[in-house]
Amino acid sequence: GDWLYAAVAIERTSNAVQGIHFNKTKSIYIAKYVIPIILLSISISYIHDPISRRLFNDDDEQRTWCILEYSTNLKTYDKFINIFHVLIPFIINIFSAICITIQVFRIRIKTKKKSTYKKLLCIQIQQHKHLLISPCILILLSIPRLIISFLSACMESVRNPCDITLSDKDEYLFREIVELFRKMIQHIKTANQVLISTF
Repeated sequence: GDWLYAAVAIERTSNAVQGIHFNKTKSIYIAKYVIPIILLSISISYIHDPISRRLFNDDDEQRTWCILEYSTNLKTYDKFINIFHVLIPFIINIFSAICITIQVFRIRIKTKKKSTYKKLLCIQIQQHKHLLISPCILILLSIPRLIISFLSACMESVRNPCDITLSDKDEYLFREIVELFRKMIQHIKTANQVLISTF
């Protein structure tokens, strides 16, 4: 999902920079090839995970265990690829939002010469604040997934699905994620109040 948002951000930036010269037909043609390439690349980058998992039948406990076997290099690669798939789309989205804001700001300066630069820039930031806020929300939502990917381990299967209980680690992680969402919502409310009072 993050990479598809980044692809849309790149197309949006291209549209803003090219203006009336933007070719929609060419953009659709490129998208037909880019989307499968993105999906294939992401799948290939995570192929090591299912290959490294093994099932082990424990006759004593009558359970099947999933065992994850990573070499040291594979552990490093796994951490890198998880961070890469979160950070790079975020950087692309932020860079795209800044480029669009600057491009529209340049156009407005040419048409409204009597207005001050600061006032026009504030107006453009206000109009395009959703482009700046959405990548921040996306990365905040990706943080729990990233944490879970670093803490992920194989789980034992249960004899009775109704017997599933949270371990101390799972409960702690769940509390941290809930607290993160609470702080994130509080921060978004505060940020919106500051933006409204500034403009």
